[in-house]
Amino acid sequence: MLPTKRLRQFSRSMAYRIRFKRKALKQLDALYQYIAEGNPESGRKILERVHVVFVRLGLFPLLGHPSDEGTVHVLVVGKTGLLIFYTFNTDTVTIVRILHERQERN
Repeated sequence: MLPTKRLRQFSRSMAYRIRFKRKALKQLDALYQYIAEGNPESGRKILERVHVVFVRLGLFPLLGHPSDEGTVHVLVVGKTGLLIFYTFNTDTVTIVRILHERQERN
């Protein structure tokens, strides 16, 4: 199961607060389940990499680049193929969606 409690705990210590839309957490959980089903170690490593990205976004919300969706930015997670879609304002980064680059963006 996705450690959502851990994600919420670390967001309290960031320069920007990190919020997660339910849809994004469900997407991350589904990606983790899919990867871990075939290789549990790879699933764990993906979660660790994504966690590091969330920490970085909490410190530097301009890491990503603007998407074609207005105020939504997107950040590619290294060689994982994961795309993190997020918005931010003066004190909060909101993770909107988390998809694999081969998934439909609808």
